[in-house]
Amino acid sequence: GIEVQGKNGKRRIKATDFFTGLFSTALQENEIIIAVRIPVPAEGTKTTYQKFSQPASRFAIAGCAVMRFPDGKINISFTGVGDTPFRDTGAENAVSEKNINNDSIAAAVNSALSGVNILSDHFASEEYRRHLAKVYLKKALQAVA
Repeated sequence: GIEVQGKNGKRRIKATDFFTGLFSTALQENEIIIAVRIPVPAEGTKTTYQKFSQPASRFAIAGCAVMRFPDGKINISFTGVGDTPFRDTGAENAVSEKNINNDSIAAAVNSALSGVNILSDHFASEEYRRHLAKVYLKKALQAVA
């Protein structure tokens, strides 16, 4: 979680609740982040982050992080695609606890981003950003296979 402190004291914010919109966070006025606590993954956990970035800022136009645990469970998250970073449980369910092969990767890619409102701006259209996100999901799954 994320620990913050302000004039009213300290509080914790769940990582999933921290980003509230494009360039918006759950920080209140006069609060600052004082700690970010990230659990150490179990031995044998594989992780990767793949992204297509805007050349000047290096911000992700579409990015995908994948964490594969020793028991086969998989977490899949996207950045740069929506208003906030998010986990994609549909894609996770399509590939978790299965052998990562061409079929399970294809199933995850087909399930990815279902029902997600994809950003469209002067850097990338919704269609192009969705395509990039799926390409980087495939690369990320191959990297942790």
